[in-house]
Amino acid sequence: MLYGEETAAKLNSLSNREERGAQLDAEIARTDKNLRERCRLLSQRRAKAAKELLPSRSSEMRDLAMEKTRFEVLYRNGRTHREGDGSR
Repeated sequence: MLYGEETAAKLNSLSNREERGAQLDAEIARTDKNLRERCRLLSQRRAKAAKELLPSRSSEMRDLAMEKTRFEVLYRNGRTHREGDGSR
């Protein structure tokens, strides 16, 4: 009887494989969408912080007699590895 129960459990597992795969695909899609939104918000916050940082750094450079020095904050919105640019 034990063999029959094990076989039934394996058959049930195989039968549910497609359904479980679809559930996992949907969860991955939701998580990916959430991650992209959080990344977009983070990028916006970084851009805002960079704009706010520049005037104070320029002032500090003048105070240090480095008025010809230029301070910049650079960042780029890169694509993720999943989107195919090859970086991680």
